[in-house]
Amino acid sequence: MSSSEPSIPGPRLSRWILFPVLWVIMFPVAMVIMIPLGILALLSIPYFAIYPDRHMNIWDEDATDRQKELLARWRAGHRRLTFFGRIRRASKLYWRRRKLSASYCPASMRNFKSLQEGKRK
Repeated sequence: MSSSEPSIPGPRLSRWILFPVLWVIMFPVAMVIMIPLGILALLSIPYFAIYPDRHMNIWDEDATDRQKELLARWRAGHRRLTFFGRIRRASKLYWRRRKLSASYCPASMRNFKSLQEGKRK
């Protein structure tokens, strides 16, 4: 074909026509990546709750000598715990935080509750 002859335009395919093909290819690839990452996330959440002494703390980076001493004492106390002691401690902390957050009542809600109690009287 010489350059003087006009090219015959072919049918223009929509971009969306390839979507089912891409879906068939990309979904398994995404699952191969996402399933191991999901399993890793599900394992890392309890790990950090049970072993808080094994990850970096704010005081590790820049702290005074007293803060470093307190952090070392805290980590030494955690090292002495058994596996079941760590689980017991993590569950106690979880329930303590849950109780504190349930008792938290913002000022706006306190005002709302007092208004409702005033209407009942």
